[in-house]
Amino acid sequence: MSLAPDSRALAVQFVEGVIAAVYRAAVEGTIRVMTNPPGGEPDRRLIDLSNWYRGLSPLQQERAQRLIAFAVDSAVFGMLTALDGNRRVLPPATGTGELILDLKTDNQRRRINEGAPLHDLYRAAVSPFGEPPDAGDSRGKSGKPEAKPG
Repeated sequence: MSLAPDSRALAVQFVEGVIAAVYRAAVEGTIRVMTNPPGGEPDRRLIDLSNWYRGLSPLQQERAQRLIAFAVDSAVFGMLTALDGNRRVLPPATGTGELILDLKTDNQRRRINEGAPLHDLYRAAVSPFGEPPDAGDSRGKSGKPEAKPG
């Protein structure tokens, strides 16, 4: 099957939107809520989590933030994998089929999840720990740690 010239571009735009509107918003929003629970009378469980988080040392807070990023990443990656058809989300009784994600505009319909696997595009942009891929990896191509400059 031949893809429309803009199929990959549309998939990339969709994934970039998911990263901004879902992934980053969830990570940053969760950290913000842990720091300062919203509302006049936040749920007691949220207050307890916030008190725990604010009681952590800066290093422990950084680790908690990585855990938050890891959890959000797992959910986003899993959802994109499902949209790509690589993870079953409907019961077997529904039969086999193809999950199609379309963008419908005034006079046109374009398929989003055919230009490239959405979960692959996402993983190329975001590591499970919320950094660009390989940003936290000090190993060179040989797999051995590289010397740090300086």
